[in-house]
Order: sequence, then structure tokens, then C-alpha cells
Amino acid sequence: MTRGPALSLDNLTVTYNTPGGPVVALEDVNLALLPGEVMALVGESGSGKSTIALAAMQLLPPSANVSGRICLNGVDLADLNRKAINRLCGAHIGMIFQESMSSLNPVLTIARQMTEGLVFHRGATRGAARSSALAALDEVGIADPERVMAQYPHQLSGGMRQRVSIAAMLALEPGVIIADEPTTALDGGMRARVLDLLGAIKSRNKCAILLITHDLNVVSQAADRVAVIKSGRLVERGDVRSVFSNPRHPHTISMLASRLTLDIAGVHPKAYPAVGLASRDDPPPKLVLDNISQRFGTREHPVNALKNVSLMLKCGETLGIVGESGSGKTTLGRIAVGLDQPTSGRIYISDQDARNPPARPLRKEFLQCQMVFQDPHSSLNARLTVARQLGEPIFASGVRDWSAIRARATELFRQVGLSSDGLDRYPHEFSGGQRQRIAIARALAANPQVIVADEPVSSLETATQVQILDLLKEVGRQNNISYIFISHDIAAVARICDRIAVLQHGRIVELAPTTQLLTSPSHPYTMAMLDAAPRKALNYRR
Repeated sequence: MTRGPALSLDNLTVTYNTPGGPVVALEDVNLALLPGEVMALVGESGSGKSTIALAAMQLLPPSANVSGRICLNGVDLADLNRKAINRLCGAHIGMIFQESMSSLNPVLTIARQMTEGLVFHRGATRGAARSSALAALDEVGIADPERVMAQYPHQLSGGMRQRVSIAAMLALEPGVIIADEPTTALDGGMRARVLDLLGAIKSRNKCAILLITHDLNVVSQAADRVAVIKSGRLVERGDVRSVFSNPRHPHTISMLASRLTLDIAGVHPKAYPAVGLASRDDPPPKLVLDNISQRFGTREHPVNALKNVSLMLKCGETLGIVGESGSGKTTLGRIAVGLDQPTSGRIYISDQDARNPPARPLRKEFLQCQMVFQDPHSSLNARLTVARQLGEPIFASGVRDWSAIRARATELFRQVGLSSDGLDRYPHEFSGGQRQRIAIARALAANPQVIVADEPVSSLETATQVQILDLLKEVGRQNNISYIFISHDIAAVARICDRIAVLQHGRIVELAPTTQLLTSPSHPYTMAMLDAAPRKALNYRR
């Protein structure tokens, strides 16, 4: 291994050619990643973090103009042809992508995708590659690796897909690992496990890791050095403890101040109002899930995703559902809005049985329930303008006058804090936080009584997380909407929810008002989640 940097960027500038003219994504970026260290790269969405990663992997689109040098172990990648670069990627440098659903091939099994890199880059036999893949899946906490190997990406939860992506890269053991938001979809316990695993691999193999994240708690626990990027420029860098203890740039100070944390010591009833027991004068519940069970797989190998789950969502209430990846949170949310049908159980929406008869899964009752998906990049149609995507549910509700549809779309944009000037733009022209606001506006377009928000802030930087959570609260108040808020982040749930249900292995193990659950948890799993939640004081492990 060379004594110099494992990966170096020298005066890297990236400019994209767009119909509106050139857009500078990176400007004179200088970065040196040393063997045996973890360097964190933090910044808001659209700041250029992922562009740095794609440039290092030679994956920028043809519209990108690149100047400066990118060197891997002293070799300028600009001097190599495509075939040589393909040999390097995977064997000597690899990337864990943020969008696991996009980076995994939907038509190939997990086994095929886990083993092909080992066969191509390491010359392993199929049998040896399979053994290595199973061991890697076990390392990242996959409970049944053999079963997961036989599945396809869409059959796994977001958190499980993310762990598969991490395992596939770690099995190759390249000298440089670029991890783009690798822990976004993971709960606190699994996040700590993956960070420990990255640290162990760094120590064992002396590899260099570029950790791209918006989570400053992850940075404090995993990184040796940190670089802060804003608008394509590095504005601050140094030892993690030094930078976070004594930040100098206003952007670093702002990021640290906007961290979403859980302060249990400061919890009191006024901060997290509990919703009391129902009385005769209360309106009927907006949504009732009665004894819901969901089974996947085959008769020989069944997977019980949900087991006899019963929940009631009151009028104007926000009910949080928390749990680890693979616990059944998203499955429950999809059943609540009618996207999936349960194996057994009943669903009542405003006192109406939404599954009677069960052969009509998309009854009008389900139109009262809308969903905000975890990944707005995937849930928004890349080929349609935002105006068209907001207009479709308005049209489906019976409005046929385009001027009225346009006026309603404009009002929805204003309601979620966006300028109507962007209505005729496409999703890729917005930042991650703006896309999530558009997803919320689309859910509101159908005038729902219930919104299921599935991890709506997990992929966003800290300041935007707080903005979206506050937006959901305000929109709910204005429109008298009840929410089911799904998340693995107990700090986010505590900020917005009246009650919290804890889901583990498909079962509700605890259900209580937010104040009670935070201050007096009764189940060991709830206690473990609260222990793993981020606090105001950063925890430096290194």
C-alpha cells in the first residue's frame, strides 16, 4: 500500500451543462483520504457531497465537465481507459449508495448480486463467493441470510436493502470505501452495529473510508476527521472533536444547532401532550386496524411480517410507529392506505369497513387515506412535471377544469412552503427536502383525513428534518388531518406524535402516550431504543 493518500482530489471542479446554462456543482475541492482513516463529508442537500462520490467513482453523467485531478493510490484516473477503471471499481475502490432500491437490480436475487462482484473482482468460485456473502449478511445483522439470499430487493424493507448493499461492498474489502448515507434507513441499534463494523474493517484492512452523511451523531461516533461542504466549496475541516467543539464557519455552527435530539430529562406533559381515553363525546376514530396479520413467502417458508396488530387512530391525532428495519412498519402503513391487503384482520375508516367486500381493495374509503413515502426520488414520476403530478389526484377527485386544478396546485405549493414558480419543473430539479415537500403536497391534493408518513425525514439533513416535521404539524392542524408517523428515529417521533406504538418482529410490544413512553418505558426493546437515541451532547467514540 502506498504511503501517500489512498484517494486525493486536487482542485476538483465539476460543472453541469443544463438548458438554463452551466451550473457549478463543485469548485476547487481539495481532499486527501489517508489509509486507515474515516473522513466524514457533511453538508446540506445539493451542496455537492454526492457529486464528489460520483466523481471519485467515475460515474458522473455525460453532461458533467470535470477539471482537476482524482488520484487513487497516486494513479490519476483520467489517464485510465474505461476497462481499467471498471477493474479498479469494486476491487480497489467501492461505493455504498444512498438509494438502495435504485442501486440493487430488481430482477436479480440478492444471492446473484452479492456474489457477482466476488467472482469478477476476487476470482472466487461460486461456492466460496456464496459463503462470503452469507458471512457478510450475518455481520450486518440479517437474521436469516439463507432466506434473504433467495429474495429480490422489493421483498425486503428499506433498512434490510440498505444492509444488503453494505454487506455486498464490505465482502469485497476494497482499499477505499465511499459510503453515501449508509445508515440513513437504520434504527439506532443497527446504526451502531454498522458503524462498529466499518471501524473494525478499517482497522483490520487499513482501508480508507469516505463517510458521506447528514447525521452529525454518526460523524462523532465513526469519523476521525470531518470536512464541511456548502454550495460546492469546502468551508471547514479538521479533527472531528475540534471542529464540533469549536466550529468556526457559520454553516457548521448552524448544522450543530439544528440537530434533532431526544432530551428525556426535559420531557414534561406540555411538551408532548398525551391523548386521553376516548369518551362518548369524542368523534369516531379516523382509522382502526383490527387484528391485522400479514404473511409472505411460501407455505414451506412463511414470513410473518405482522402478527395480530390492533391500533386506533383518533381524530386529529398523530400516532407514531417505531421499530427496527424489517419490523413490519412499512407493511403496516401500506395496509392502512389500501396498497396491500392483509392476510387477516379488518380495517375501519371513519367507522366504515374498508374491506367489505374484501374483493374490492380500493374502495372509496381508502381515498381518505394517503401516503408520504420514504423516498420522494422514487415515489415522484421523473417524467412528469410537478404540476401534472399534483393535478392527477385533484382530477381523480372530480375536478375537471384545468384552471381550477392549477389554482389548487398553486395553493398546495404555498401551503408546503414552496414557490409556485417551480410548478412546471421536474422532480430532479429540486433538492431532497423540496421533493419531500412536494410529496406532502401531493398527499394533501386528495383532501385526505388520514396521512401515513413513512420515514419522511430519514434521508434529509438536520435543518430540513426539523422544517418538515414542523410543516407536518402545521398542515395537520390547518386541515384537521390525523397522521400515522412511521420512523426508526425516536427523536423525530417524539417531536411530532401524541402516542407511540413500538413494533418488534411484527408485534406491538408497547403502546403509550409519548410522555409516558419516554419517561417510563416498560418493554426492554423500548428501553434499548431510548438508550440509542441521540442526545444533545455528542458521543465521541474515537
